[in-house]
Amino acid sequence: MLKVHRLWQVFGSRELNEIYVSMALKTFAISMVSIFVPIYLVNLGYSFVQVFIYYAVVRIVHALSVVAAAKTVAKFGLKHAILFSMPFLILYYLALYYLPVLNISIYWIACLFGIHNALYWVGYHVDFARSSQKIHRGMQIGALYVFSMLFMILGPALGGLILLVSGFKVLYSLVFCLLLFSVWPLFLSKEIFESFELGFSRLSLRKRFRTLLTFVGFGIEHTVATVIWPIFLYFQIVSDFSKLGLISSLSILFSVVFVYFAAKFADYKRRLALSFGAILNSLVWIARLFVTTTGQVYLVDSIYGSTRSFMYIGFEAIFYDKANHVDSQSVASPDEKGLKLIEYVIIREIINPLAGALILLVMCLFTNLSTSFLVAAGASWLFLLF
Repeated sequence: MLKVHRLWQVFGSRELNEIYVSMALKTFAISMVSIFVPIYLVNLGYSFVQVFIYYAVVRIVHALSVVAAAKTVAKFGLKHAILFSMPFLILYYLALYYLPVLNISIYWIACLFGIHNALYWVGYHVDFARSSQKIHRGMQIGALYVFSMLFMILGPALGGLILLVSGFKVLYSLVFCLLLFSVWPLFLSKEIFESFELGFSRLSLRKRFRTLLTFVGFGIEHTVATVIWPIFLYFQIVSDFSKLGLISSLSILFSVVFVYFAAKFADYKRRLALSFGAILNSLVWIARLFVTTTGQVYLVDSIYGSTRSFMYIGFEAIFYDKANHVDSQSVASPDEKGLKLIEYVIIREIINPLAGALILLVMCLFTNLSTSFLVAAGASWLFLLF
């Protein structure tokens, strides 16, 4: 009876179930190609510096589009904002596929992805914050992670296999279909609107310095993990699409194993779960400096899968608590209560990508990619300020 009650706490909300299914489908689609995109660009002849600038443009456009995305949520609803984001994502992948024959700068293509990210993530964060409940939020975030990761385990491995057997054309066609279908579950319930009026003076960024530093840490750590680390692996260690996909899948598998413990821990002690994950995550990034063989990559990435579960779930639980103005121990300062939910999301979605853009532009000055691992280790410590 207790287990049934626990399941109801996690899956009893129709809106949350829609988010679970939608995110799982989108994650599955993107996971089949996203890890290979930086390598795809380098293989087309673009230098590491050009690829880093490309991803920096993605993040800068993301940050610049956030206010427009918030206005879209206010006027059309958050689910329509997510729907409107999908054409930009599909055009982005189409442009990448035809890049060898297109007479177009990759930086224009990057703008498509940046606009998609702004529309999608503003809508998603508001939706999840509104649909989840504080007392069960850790387990609900954990359920979302599990749903997404179960598909992510198959995604990179299947994506690598399809690339080897059929090439990018078949892979991209499958991705497009999944992306379009992923939005449908969200419209099984009514639209949600979130009012918004532009006024940066209300954000009072100087009062939220610790929060801003945490968002900076998130942006840097996530960017190094998703852009620089795959490039480092492919060109310095594995040199094989299928092996790279398998490594990513193994890391995700360990994340799934530890998500339950991280989610349950986050419901009990959010900040302790975050601190535990952040400190261990920092050590994993330092360990990556000494990785030289495929076996070591499997080991380090497996450990990373577990540490990031604690760090990210703890962070997200506290973030949604603060975004909802919850008066609890998770709210670090009364200053957080002066914001609307969507305004708090705006701060995150501006600072995160700008921090990611900054580390990418800085890395253009370095020839040794592993330098970024030290930065990611330091960025993990910034989570402790949240």
